[in-house]
Amino acid sequence: MSQQYLFKCECGFEHKIGTEQAGEPLGCDCGRQLEVPSLREIRKLRQVAVEAKNKKRTWHPAQGVLFFVGALLFLGPFTWSGLIQMERNKLNLKEDPRVHQVLEQHLENIESLAIHQTYTNWKMIKSMGLGRREAPAYVINRERHSYWGRIQQIMLITAAAGAILIVTSLTIRPGKKKAAAP
Repeated sequence: MSQQYLFKCECGFEHKIGTEQAGEPLGCDCGRQLEVPSLREIRKLRQVAVEAKNKKRTWHPAQGVLFFVGALLFLGPFTWSGLIQMERNKLNLKEDPRVHQVLEQHLENIESLAIHQTYTNWKMIKSMGLGRREAPAYVINRERHSYWGRIQQIMLITAAAGAILIVTSLTIRPGKKKAAAP
């Protein structure tokens, strides 16, 4: 924007003009048709004070709240997600070959029993029950791995929401207050 000068009409109204308007016609609100002076004459006129625009960005309280909540939603779940991933990496998900060996030995033993021995074992198992059976460690670890994976996904989604709030708080500009209508 070029420097502006004050050009006064006979009615007293001062027009703001620039050097690029030199020699052009100018209409005043009073109805007079004025001619803007030459460039040399414009430079002799009184200059308009330049208003310095405040480019310093200020925070609105809502922006601060958005940023703070976004930071909490981003940092907390993101950190927890990393810790969960470290624990998931420690889990042994490989199948233990000894489980199949023991199972095959039992199947061989059952096949080698006589009919009356099989019936006797069946009656004993029926009366006592099979007892508590625990899943192998690798099966339990796979379940934990899957569960922690779902928790980790939720935490990463929450962290993404926090990142969106942070970006939003940095990009929005506080609006000007509107004057109340009379």
